[in-house]
Parts: sequence; structure tokens; C-alpha cells
Amino acid sequence: MTNNVELYKEKNGQLSFVPVPEERAKYIYHGPVFLCGKCIAHMKFATWANSPGKAYANILFQAKKELGYNPSTKIVISKYLIKKEELKYGKNV
Repeated sequence: MTNNVELYKEKNGQLSFVPVPEERAKYIYHGPVFLCGKCIAHMKFATWANSPGKAYANILFQAKKELGYNPSTKIVISKYLIKKEELKYGKNV
């Protein structure tokens, strides 16, 4: 993954390279939620994120909140079931 960079003029007149943030995309998860190896729920979540890793973290947070668990609780979801929603011909696929 490469970061796009552009020149940025600071207040002191110095030019520096600043990474341009990647565009956010919608990620969807529809699958099981596990706690201590047991399937405790089958849920569907959606989130907007810059990367699949951030989407995974957002969905874990949403699952803990929805199920009423403490944010430090260790729950597990499948990273392979997180899908990036793509636009094709102006429609969501």
C-alpha cells in the first residue's frame, strides 16, 4: 500500500511532504460473533473506514456496544467476512 503525498507549505514557508489520507469506504460484516470460543450472536454491522484493519476495529467496538459488553472484553469476528462495498455504475454492489 502506497500513500499519496503532496507538497504542503507550512507557516514558516518551508515545504514538506504530507501524506494525503485515503478515501473512506463502506465495509459490511454479516456473520457470527464469538466469546471464549462460543458463538454468542450472529449479527450484521456496517461502518465507514480508511482500511480493512480500521473497519475490523470499528465493527468489534460496535459488537461489544450492541451486546452490552465492556470495551476491554475479548470478542472475535472473522476478518474474512468483512466485505468492502463497491460502487458499480452508480449502484452499491
